[in-house]
Amino acid sequence: MLELRNTYYAALPTALQKKWKAHLTLKEFEVGDPLPLNTGGGFIYFPITCVAMIGIRANGCPSTFLRFSGHGAIIGVAKIFHISKVELEATICCGGYGFAMPAKVLSQDVDDSALSTD
Repeated sequence: MLELRNTYYAALPTALQKKWKAHLTLKEFEVGDPLPLNTGGGFIYFPITCVAMIGIRANGCPSTFLRFSGHGAIIGVAKIFHISKVELEATICCGGYGFAMPAKVLSQDVDDSALSTD
């Protein structure tokens, strides 16, 4: 039930929560740990007590702060579904716990051809 402390995960339909629960791995994150968002396959993250700083990188320039993401967020979706034209980076700025789930689990359950910016 720890996964329900992430409000994004808790808002999912119960059937989807049960299906994804088998693929969640609880991880402890320390300050400065990078979350690899730009890798093939990769993972998505559901923070529980950790907080990540999300930044954008364009044209090889240093990362620019975008937002903080904690227990009310899911991290890593934009790259998986090619929603963003810029590269996103995430670094843990407040240590704690979160769940990681292989991105392929998400992509099996979501039709990315129907995604829009609305």
